[in-house]
Parts: sequence; structure tokens; C-alpha cells
Amino acid sequence: YDCIEFNDRFRYGDVASEVAFLAMDLDRYCRRDLANTFVSAYVARTGDDGLLALLDFYKSYRAFVRGKVEGFRATDQMATDEEREAATWRARRYFELARSYATGKGTLVIMSGVSGSGKSRIAAELGQRLGCTVLASDIIRKELAGLSPSEQRHERYGQGLYSEEWTRRTYSEMIRRGTAALEDRQCVVLDAAFLFEWEREEAIQAAERSGVRPIVAECTAPYEMLLERLGNRVSVSDARPEILDRQLETLEPIQKGNQYEHIILDTRLSPGNNVEELWKHL
Repeated sequence: YDCIEFNDRFRYGDVASEVAFLAMDLDRYCRRDLANTFVSAYVARTGDDGLLALLDFYKSYRAFVRGKVEGFRATDQMATDEEREAATWRARRYFELARSYATGKGTLVIMSGVSGSGKSRIAAELGQRLGCTVLASDIIRKELAGLSPSEQRHERYGQGLYSEEWTRRTYSEMIRRGTAALEDRQCVVLDAAFLFEWEREEAIQAAERSGVRPIVAECTAPYEMLLERLGNRVSVSDARPEILDRQLETLEPIQKGNQYEHIILDTRLSPGNNVEELWKHL
């Protein structure tokens, strides 16, 4: 039906292009985990690991073609204003996706928020759905102290493992590991409170040194919901309601006009919805 049978050469194509097509679509819909699983399974079944060298090239090509098609729809005079606006948004997302494959740069997402704000759930969802490397300060802090992640330490706010000295040491190690992952072109998520400007600035400077654009994702929820989550949680965090109150008293709000991108996530919504919102900015 496509009328290309007149040219025998058109009957043949690179299988890597077809593999990349599906992988790109899965990336586009925030399912990089499925994309990675699909590609890994195909390579394992066929032994064709050579296609991996061409995967980003073909994914960029496929995303660009999709963006071009949406661009045509965005200028279709027969479409409604709403349809053209939606097509414009889709075209922009496909072109941004194509650029990300071409530039080969990693992404740094800096989660921020008080205890119970849902940042760790969103970070985990980013890791699962987009294949991001997630580095959690709760785990790294205890690792540095020689403790197991599940071991609880009910320290007072700003004392013991949660003193400024220990926090600086923890954040420095977390950012060091994140920088190494960025050099491998990975998506990196720093899962920590980042309540103070010096903490955020240290991570942002590391991103800039790596040549990537940092995004600060601030997680918010009503106070009653924060308390409820802390009461019900089972996690590696040592946070308690009294810690939450002290965090709210001492945090340094993120100011408008900073040089980095700052988005606010309402964690009353599901982690999946917030990942999709974050995806618009990646």
C-alpha cells in the first residue's frame, strides 16, 4: 500500500533502526525501564550487540521524524486551536528527545523537600521508569557510618549523624558519586532534603562542571499529610514528627530568579503523575 515495491532496495532496512523505534517510543512515554529491558532481551536473543553503537543515532532520527510529523499537524489549518496547541507540545517534546540522544549528556535531578514530602517515592519512580541512577542520602549517610540502611538512629535534630559535619560529608559523597555517573551520560537523581542553599549550590556546581543542566524538584504536601506519612512510613529514613517541625523552622526557601530550573511537585498526586510532570522538563 505504500507503493515502494518498484524499488527493491526499499525492501531492506537496518534492524537497529526498528529496535530503536520502539525503544524511543518507550522513552517518550516515560518507560525507559521497558526500553532497556526490550533492547537487552533483543541483544541477548540475537547476539547482535553491534547495534548498541547505533542505537542513539537511530533513536534521535526516529524522534526527529515524529517531531516533524507533529510539526505539520501544528500548522494544519483544518485542525482546531486545541489540536494545534497539543501538536506543538508533542513536536517540542520529540525534538527535545532527539537532541538528548544526539548530545549524549546526562541529566541531574535534585530532589528537595522536608521529611514526608514524598521525594523518595518520586525518586524511586524515576529510577524504575526512566532508568535513572538514584543516590539516597539516607543510605549513604549510614553507609559512611558503618551502619546497615535499616538500622534506626533516633538522633536529635542537627545532632550525631545529622550534625552539619556529617551532613556535609554525606552530601559531598553523594554528589561525588552522582558526578561520576553523569560522566557516563546517565540520568542521576539525588534523593535528599536539600533544605539549605549551600547544599543545593554544591550539587548545581557539580552539574555545571559536568556540562549538564540541573533541575531542582521541590516536593510539597499539606502539613497534615506530612505527619500522616511519617506516622505510617517504613523506610531507611530516621525522620520523626519533631524532626519535621524543626526542618520547617530552619529550611531556606528556594528563591525565584536562581540560575537553575526549579519546579514544584504537588505530592498529593501519584508518583507516576509527578514523574510525567518532571519528564516535561528533562
